Amino acid sequence: MYRRHHTNVLRPNTLRNRVYTIEMFSRHTGDMALKTIREKHVQEWIGSMEVSASTIRERLSSLRQFFRWAVDMRLVKIDPTARVKAPRQPRAVPRSVGLADLTELGKSLPDHRARTIIALMLHMGLRAGEVAGLEMADLDLFSNTMRIEGKGGHERVLPIPEVVRQWMDPYLAERGRMGGKLIRSYKGPGGIQPHTVSHLVTRWMRESGVKVAAYDGRSAHALRHTMCENLYRHGVDLRTIADAAGHASPTTTWTYLRHRASVEQLRDVMGQQVIDEVRPPLRPVPEFEEPAARREMA
Repeated sequence: MYRRHHTNVLRPNTLRNRVYTIEMFSRHTGDMALKTIREKHVQEWIGSMEVSASTIRERLSSLRQFFRWAVDMRLVKIDPTARVKAPRQPRAVPRSVGLADLTELGKSLPDHRARTIIALMLHMGLRAGEVAGLEMADLDLFSNTMRIEGKGGHERVLPIPEVVRQWMDPYLAERGRMGGKLIRSYKGPGGIQPHTVSHLVTRWMRESGVKVAAYDGRSAHALRHTMCENLYRHGVDLRTIADAAGHASPTTTWTYLRHRASVEQLRDVMGQQVIDEVRPPLRPVPEFEEPAARREMA
């Protein structure tokens, strides 16, 4: 019922992810009737997950949307997620990949398709879903531009850097110029799914030695962070970086660029010589004197 009611309301990927979460919760609760589910069952489900806080927050959000719909449809009287608190989201740490690691990654890529995927994410900042969604019709190889459909259906047009053309042209010669998905599947006709893009990049990073452990920050999304940080280091303003990354607000972009300053960096800007130059001279504090009216009353 939920899928049917939201087919023309939500975007396909959004609906697919929500239904996946609802089915996951359903497997956890077993044969319980929907109206018998309570807050403690939601808490138990959250406690059973061995994933990051951000993933738990996303899944809980999907479940909230489902139960709000269920209340509106009068399938349940009580929303069991109403008082459930999501785990605190840790402050984001920049996850850019260094030059030495990028060099090792580039050496280990198996074919032209792999090089194209890495180039699109590293030099153009594309998300895994954006890479998977690219159509040949989105490429204008005469003007060297590319149309990208991002989150929420928002579109942006980006220039194709020369380095991306150098990595992509051999793949296009191998793939051919027929229409369809830019990144083709090796297992059958059509393209590949966003999660497949993420899995492939993670596997290539692991094989090259760039990724050494789970949750070490080395993933497909780290390439996107690297692109944003590279632009920032070259003096590009935050608004332009946000447009390139497809962010609705530069505030989101800033989380990609936030760094912890070292003690020596802080010493340089917090030194006494700097403070003396910017602070006004201190004036003597006048002695306290009672108001005349109060003295007269006394």
